[in-house]
Amino acid sequence: MRKLLIVDDERHVVNWLYELLSLETSLELVFYKAYSAKEALEILAETKIDIVMSDIKMPGMTGLELMEHIYKRWPFCRIIILTGYPSFESIYHSERHYPEAEYLMKTEDDDVIIDVVKQQLGKIESEIRTLRLQDEYETKNLIAAQNLFLKNLSDGIETTAPQSMIDELQLNMDISQPFMLAAGKLTHIDGKTSYMQLSEIQSVVRKYVSHLYNCAQWTDNGETFYWLMQPISTLATQINTRDLFEDVQSAFDELMGFESSFVLSGKFALPELSVKAAQISSQLQYNTGAGVTAVLMEQITTVEEEIPPLNLQMLELLETNLFLGKRDLFINSFRAAAEPMNHIKSMHHGGALELYSSISLILQRHINRIHAREQLAFKTSLYKLTRPDIFPNWREAVEFLTNTALMLFDIRSERKEGYQLQIVGSIKQFIHNNLNTGLSLVTIADKMNYNPSYISRMFKRIEGMNLSDFINAARISEAKKLLLKGGISMNEISAATGYDSPQYFATVFRKLTGLTPHQFQLENVIKDNFNTSE
Repeated sequence: MRKLLIVDDERHVVNWLYELLSLETSLELVFYKAYSAKEALEILAETKIDIVMSDIKMPGMTGLELMEHIYKRWPFCRIIILTGYPSFESIYHSERHYPEAEYLMKTEDDDVIIDVVKQQLGKIESEIRTLRLQDEYETKNLIAAQNLFLKNLSDGIETTAPQSMIDELQLNMDISQPFMLAAGKLTHIDGKTSYMQLSEIQSVVRKYVSHLYNCAQWTDNGETFYWLMQPISTLATQINTRDLFEDVQSAFDELMGFESSFVLSGKFALPELSVKAAQISSQLQYNTGAGVTAVLMEQITTVEEEIPPLNLQMLELLETNLFLGKRDLFINSFRAAAEPMNHIKSMHHGGALELYSSISLILQRHINRIHAREQLAFKTSLYKLTRPDIFPNWREAVEFLTNTALMLFDIRSERKEGYQLQIVGSIKQFIHNNLNTGLSLVTIADKMNYNPSYISRMFKRIEGMNLSDFINAARISEAKKLLLKGGISMNEISAATGYDSPQYFATVFRKLTGLTPHQFQLENVIKDNFNTSE
């Protein structure tokens, strides 16, 4: 969410603008208040503010002096200058030195003030889009250069690949280390060419392999693609690359509408790239065709009775991801850790038993840590965590560990939802108990010790409305009760419900109910009299 800071030495002006803007549901903003330039600078030093709405005349430091400080330290911050009367000298100075600033009279209609804020938000989004387009343009140029270099290398046009060239093209690879190559045939289901989607295709592949391999892509005709890969983690040697590309294959089908087939090579040195590319490309063309999709290995090898030595670093990563609640990262780590067991035939294999026990111990520690044993007992047979011998094969044993881990994530998610419901309940109670104070997203977030954006998103997701709307609804609901009591002045009602003045209270009341406070009282007096007469 964007953040807006209102600065004025007159408190009623700050509070009026805050109420005006927070009532506008189309503005997704977190609001901050400052009653002096000094206080504004303190907030700016601690919080990234997107828009500053500042009075031009303030004691100690003027709005223009404040603006000068802001532009020096936070050049991307948008500024709206407020004044109660036209000052042509100030306007001239502002427009000459700070042409991006917006000049606004305090006497303008509410709609004009809201529109100016919307315009500034639009400019911010426009600047962000421009920066993204520039970045995208630079990225596409780099991708094109990488594609040309790697294509020439695989075609034998380039016969050497110095490390300096690899570094210049940001390929993040070491020519002295072994490589792997994947060749893929991509055909759009609707017959559209895939050549124009280089960046998107590369993003899909990297999503599934980048945690294990540095990966560079090129294509020769927009249909056959190549990915040069180099391991960046010891996990890469313990996970089946074919499984990764089966996930890639599914993603291409579901997300981009491509039918795809792949052939994956073994390890080789970079000077062998052109030979390797020709070999697996030939295999790709020979073994796949229209309507036939597959993920093939250049030379398929099966591990049956061997398990790599226990990798303590991998187990630590597994436990860390479980502890932090990072579901996707945990699943990736788990697959890498447990995959070798799937190929073991004997249920008495020492290495498999050791690996099962190690993963089981991680799960049991977490079960005890989050006190989930009773909850899990209703969902699964926990004794199996210490009895791998009761499974008919290691594949089912691994499946049990997987399901147990996923249940733990579900329990955490359920508890988190319950905890968030408690927080929202506390927020609502706090609002009802403090209607006569300057309630805002920032003050409530401070009270709850959470980030304002987090509080805002959580409240809206659970309650289906913005926090500022709930505050105003609660204030108006309380005001209605006081109005119906009778004998209470508008000054007292506006103060009791957190409004700075009876005039502003009446404005908000009418906006939300369609009636003035006096009309509301009259209507209900008439209803009461009518009911009494009956």
